[in-house]
Parts: sequence; structure tokens; C-alpha cells
Amino acid sequence: MPSNALALMRSRYSAFALHLVEYIVDTTHPDNTEYTKDTKEWKKGIAEFCDNARFVGLEIIEFTDGAEEAFVTFKAILGDTQFVEKSRFLKVDGKWLYVHYGSGVESPLFGDSDEISQDFSLRTNEFRITTLIF
Repeated sequence: MPSNALALMRSRYSAFALHLVEYIVDTTHPDNTEYTKDTKEWKKGIAEFCDNARFVGLEIIEFTDGAEEAFVTFKAILGDTQFVEKSRFLKVDGKWLYVHYGSGVESPLFGDSDEISQDFSLRTNEFRITTLIF
């Protein structure tokens, strides 16, 4: 398993690109809104997303590391679409898990998160392809 939240972020992006649905499920925290113990429909939804998205690149903007909680702000490029997201990760039993994303993330360790801008130009020609980390 990844040694920190940044490595988990990169590996999850790669897992989506490679259609590794089980890995996405296994690295999601139970507090995530999509998490469910009945994984059949959840896995189907992840697989459909993977089938319909073209994963072009990932750029890490900021990484805030902590012993039990961390945040990664990144820009993902999916085909002609790109977006910026700030994701929250928690360490549970020595394993980093993805909790959620969004602006205004409230954290007992770091306080309120910064606003997340989703107003990036779609005309960028510079892409960074993520490294596969498993």
C-alpha cells in the first residue's frame, strides 16, 4: 500500500485509468459518500466511469501531509475536460484511505480548506502523466 496520501492519490488516478475497480473500492474510506458495503452497483458505476473517461494527466498542486490526516490538491485532465480538486485522506490502521473532496473541507487538524477553483482553461497544452505507484 502507498506510504502516504500523495502516493495514494497518484495510485488511485492510475487505478482509474487502468480500470482497477477493486483497488478504488479498497482504498476508499467508509465515510466517503459513495462507500457502501454492497459493492456490486458501486463497482459497476466505477467501471462505467473508467470506460467513459480518457485519463490524460495529473498535476499535483499542493500536498499537506499529516500523521493521520492529509490533503492533496491536484488538477486532473480527462480528455478535453480538466478540474481541480482538494481531496482529504485519513490513515486507518496504518493504511491511507480516500475520504472525500471539495471546497470548505472541515478538518479538526487543519481547519477550513481553501476554496477550490474549477475555472481552468481547457486550452492547456502541458500535461503531466502520473507515475504508476502500487
